[in-house]
Amino acid sequence: MKTSLFPFSLAALFILSGCASALPVLDEHSEFEATLHAPYRAPDSGRTDARTFTLAFDYPNAQRPQLVDWQLELIAPGGLVVRRWQGQTALAEQAVSVQVPWSGLDAGKLAAGVYQVRLRAGSRDAGSTAPSADVHEQSW
Repeated sequence: MKTSLFPFSLAALFILSGCASALPVLDEHSEFEATLHAPYRAPDSGRTDARTFTLAFDYPNAQRPQLVDWQLELIAPGGLVVRRWQGQTALAEQAVSVQVPWSGLDAGKLAAGVYQVRLRAGSRDAGSTAPSADVHEQSW
């Protein structure tokens, strides 16, 4: 009588492959993330150019609570900064987002053209007074 181990080994392989999904998954990275969401068109573009920019911050696996220093700039077609917002937000275990509303005006109606929005953000330990060492910049 000839015995084959093939069906047994195939079944064992199938069972063991299911066990791997039960293991905890380690996060891929641990670094500060900053994202700018800038709507191209205003929600009510027929009546106003007002819109809201959203800044999203995350720091997976941060060892200590963080403080995010951020700056958002509206840049005219010629490169001149026509509006600037800035602030700080606490970042601990969960990602946070900051809403930055803009009326679509800057001491009056802006000239027609393609404007850019630039985000600069850095993260530092919440207890530290030193400036952020790792600064991210993103433009739209």
